[in-house]
Amino acid sequence: MFLSLIEETSDPRKSVVTEMQLSDISDDVGTCWRELGPKLSIAAAKIYNLDEEYSHNRDKAYALLNIWKMQVGSGALAGHLADALESIGRKSIAEKLLGECVSCVR
Repeated sequence: MFLSLIEETSDPRKSVVTEMQLSDISDDVGTCWRELGPKLSIAAAKIYNLDEEYSHNRDKAYALLNIWKMQVGSGALAGHLADALESIGRKSIAEKLLGECVSCVR
């Protein structure tokens, strides 16, 4: 039982993303933030508002990722975000995210 708990927490896909991780990948998400939004179940109206509120794609991406994190709370797992990134063809960002998660596990 204890061993399986250790294995679970050492899986970077099962760790909750941090704001630092979201900030780190925001530049990479860049212009694909519009595609990523629906994959993270962000409402079209919120996506539209982000486009109006922020002028730089990095800021739009960061705001989108934070909306997702707030919406799903403790369900904001790196694995879910990595899957969404891979589904829009951004595997390299997913790999970067999961690589950063390894260093976040305590």
